[in-house]
Amino acid sequence: MRTLPVVLAVVVVNDAALLLALDVSVPAWLGVLGAALALTALVAAAVSVGVERETPTNAELQREIEALRERVAALEDRERRGND
Repeated sequence: MRTLPVVLAVVVVNDAALLLALDVSVPAWLGVLGAALALTALVAAAVSVGVERETPTNAELQREIEALRERVAALEDRERRGND
């Protein structure tokens, strides 16, 4: 989620640079940049709705890692017993 604002800003700046390079009139400039900003806001809103707001704490991540290690050990143990 951290890279999305940077990407969206680059898109808007790119649009502005293209408008300058192509020597577009001011009314068209405003229309293109307005549309780019509106689409940027829509994309940002859609992504923020779909992304979890809460990031897990280090303690939660450590517990999850330990649980996964225990699960792997149990699966390996079961596999060893099955091969014997």
